[in-house]
Amino acid sequence: MFQEKAWCDEAIMKAWIDREWSNTFTNPHNPCSSGKILVADVHTAQQTEAVKTALGKYKTELVNVPPGCTSRVQPLDVSVNKPFKEEVKRQHEKHMSDNLQLYTESKLSAWQRRVLLTKWVAEAWKEINRNKETVIRSFKKCGVSLTLDGKENDEINIEGIPDYEMPQADEIDGAADVELHLESEDDSEDNADEEAEYEADETVGVQ
Repeated sequence: MFQEKAWCDEAIMKAWIDREWSNTFTNPHNPCSSGKILVADVHTAQQTEAVKTALGKYKTELVNVPPGCTSRVQPLDVSVNKPFKEEVKRQHEKHMSDNLQLYTESKLSAWQRRVLLTKWVAEAWKEINRNKETVIRSFKKCGVSLTLDGKENDEINIEGIPDYEMPQADEIDGAADVELHLESEDDSEDNADEEAEYEADETVGVQ
C-alpha cells in the first residue's frame, strides 16, 4: 500500500481492510468466525460510508473514540505507545553509538534512514509482543475487550477518572447516565489540525 504523502486516506483504509484486516478472520493462529470491533479515532478517512461498508463485509463494527479522548480510552495510547516509542528510541541511540561516524559525517542518506527506522519499528514491536499481557491489559483497562455480561467491568480504569466505578453486571440494565469530568486536559493530537496540514499540502512526517 502506498500513499504519495504518507497519509491515511479513504483508499488506503479500504486497501488495508481488504489486505490486512481480512486476514484476522483466516489466521490459523487466531481463528475468528464471529464479528469483531475496530476501534479508531475520528480521522475523517476512518468514518466514511465506504470504509464502514468495507468493514461490514468482514462482520466488523467500527467504534470511533470521541474527539479529545484518544489518550484516555484508546488502548495503544494508554499502555502500549510509550514503551513502544521508548524502544524505537533505544534502537536509534544504540545504532548511533555503534556507528557514530555515519552521523557526524552525514553519510546516511534519506532512504537509508527510512530503512533503519523500519527495522527499529519491527524490533520494537517484537519487544512489545514478548509481554503480550501489557497489550491485553490495555484493552481491558479501556473496556474494549471485556466479557459482554459485565462481570469484568471492575477492570476498567479510565485515565483521569480514578475514582469512577463501572456498574456491575446486575446494575447495567436501566443504569442512569453519569456525567464524567476528566482531571486534566487531554494531550492527544488534534486530527483536525493534521488534516488541515494535509489539505494545505504540507509535508507529512512519521507519526
